[in-house]
Amino acid sequence: MALSPTQQAVLRWREGGPALFAQEVLGADPTDQQWDASRNLVKRRRVSIRSGHGTGKSTFMAWCVLWFLACYFPAKVPATAPTAHQLEDVLWSEIAKWHRTMKEKYPALGGQFTWSAGAFRMASAPNESFSVARTSRPERPEALQGFHSENILFLIDEASGVSDNVFEVAEGALSTDGAFVVMAANPTRQSGYFFDSHHKMRGAWAALHWDGEASPMVSRAYIENMAKKYGRQSSVFKVRVKGEFVGAPDGVMYASGNPILNAA
Repeated sequence: MALSPTQQAVLRWREGGPALFAQEVLGADPTDQQWDASRNLVKRRRVSIRSGHGTGKSTFMAWCVLWFLACYFPAKVPATAPTAHQLEDVLWSEIAKWHRTMKEKYPALGGQFTWSAGAFRMASAPNESFSVARTSRPERPEALQGFHSENILFLIDEASGVSDNVFEVAEGALSTDGAFVVMAANPTRQSGYFFDSHHKMRGAWAALHWDGEASPMVSRAYIENMAKKYGRQSSVFKVRVKGEFVGAPDGVMYASGNPILNAA
């Protein structure tokens, strides 16, 4: 039996990844960095992105949600971050934005999903295909626990600040054939699961580097202001603009929530 045009499109988007989906369905113009992450997600299934600020990693994650739920069924997308702000005000607002765009540009598809605070669901199968937001804290390691589906995509934003025990409780689900995972962060810590994905566990991950100076989404004025304020060789510039793991020669640990990294 011949595939319908919609079925053919879904197969193309599944193979092309979230960037192709965003381009064709949402009218977006993905950056080279987002295209690279998209290809690696389809090929490798485990993507870890160290990034400077403003490179579009939360936008990419929002595309991943819409792409995965449109292309796989049943499908679950648990999303986590160390703060409610990062989930609710950043990632979830991005999902709302692109869902509105999908309803405008591709109403037959966009109308199949509903957005609410903390959840994005397929209207006809809300308990089988959905994405939910769960804040991760060291005292709450179950944020990524208990999700089971033939197809599952874990999204971990600001992953450098997520405690290792959160990753440990999700390891079982991450090992299944239908599991995908995208984590992204400014590289603010010199240890932990996210750090290891770019170092001793690198062979198991597509470990990507999104340099802010190479991104068309990052303001040149921001880059120059950071360079003037901290110096191009400073740890702050390297972490926040270049997206590089660095030491702290002045004795300051560049951990999540460090006031120096939050100063600009």
